[in-house]
Amino acid sequence: MTLRVLLSFAVLFLTAARGQVLMDGSGESFALVPTDAAILESHEQRTDLPCSVKPVSPQLGFDLALHSGYDLTVPFRELAGNGNGLVAIFRVTPKDHPDKAVYFSQKWMVPPVAEDVKGTVDLHGGFVLGEGKYQVEWLMRDRVERFCSAHWFVSADTRGKDRQIELRLPPGTVAPEPPEPYGMEPPVKRDALHPLNVLVLLHVASQISGAAGMRTAEAEALLSILRSIAREPHFGRYSITAFNLEHQETVFRREKSPQIDFPALGEAIKQLQLATIHVQQLQPNDSRMRFLGELLAEEIARIRPDILFFVGPKTSAEFAPHEGIKSVGEPPCPVFYLNYSADPATNPWRDLIGSVVKLWKGSEYTITKPRDVVLSWNDVMDRISNRERGPIALLEMHRANDLVVKK
Repeated sequence: MTLRVLLSFAVLFLTAARGQVLMDGSGESFALVPTDAAILESHEQRTDLPCSVKPVSPQLGFDLALHSGYDLTVPFRELAGNGNGLVAIFRVTPKDHPDKAVYFSQKWMVPPVAEDVKGTVDLHGGFVLGEGKYQVEWLMRDRVERFCSAHWFVSADTRGKDRQIELRLPPGTVAPEPPEPYGMEPPVKRDALHPLNVLVLLHVASQISGAAGMRTAEAEALLSILRSIAREPHFGRYSITAFNLEHQETVFRREKSPQIDFPALGEAIKQLQLATIHVQQLQPNDSRMRFLGELLAEEIARIRPDILFFVGPKTSAEFAPHEGIKSVGEPPCPVFYLNYSADPATNPWRDLIGSVVKLWKGSEYTITKPRDVVLSWNDVMDRISNRERGPIALLEMHRANDLVVKK
């Protein structure tokens, strides 16, 4: 993890020597030195290393977990010298289970800093919670054993309409932030009798014109949708093609696999430079329509899917379906479009993919908040289960996905 701090016209890099580490679990443990233990236990307020710590209120993420943590500010003058190192140690304790405290460690390497440098450096630490109340004890020290410490309480719960959503973590659970968003899904027990053949067409793009890549919220929302698809036990074979309409190129393709290869997909997405101007972008808009039409014709003819999913951010432009798309014909399977839109009120019109889905009499869902993923997915599975296709009696299908609405 690299934290960039802008300082007038200079740029200073603080690099985490190791990411946030769970100290008392999963293979790698750390000895809590007596001084650290004493400060955590006593709630002693240490300020010999001046810093400001601001707790982050728990927020529901697209992974359906409550994300909390802290924002940390340190004056540059306190880091002046030929280099330093910062170590944060903190523990999170469920109020109802004081014997189940979870310890974390986070380290940053500080490069040489001039004495006359002014300003502050901003750092962050985070963790994931199930519903409940927690106590956090936190400290940070540098190489010369100067300390900064703090403690606070966290109340993690869902509110309003989010209360109907089943969270990923059980109440009273503390976990580290996932180190890799494109991590592989655990194996799913599939329907061996009638595994459905699924085609996913993933539009890798951003709603912000000129963005170098997808924003964090965009990527998190699309990953949440993809993981909903990947976890469905009635889906037995996955074909996924990732593409970009602006560049008119395919960036990733896997055919008829038993699961979605998230790590390989992530590597392909990271290589795509959305801000790069391709010659295709200088062509008329109907070139994008032709590209999409050709892509659809090729993928549907080769995969012959039982279900077709479009997934992507909702783009701003609205197009009428091109003759090249109409010539593909309506696919002989249900069609769904699950798109992410940060602010639907600013873009209420259909984009190109939405126009295709409408032409094919498919179903479109706009995802804005984490709960929208769950509610939309439940409706998708209701529609699939109420439609028969060929010899497969989909009426017998029940939602077995672990993303469910609370009863």
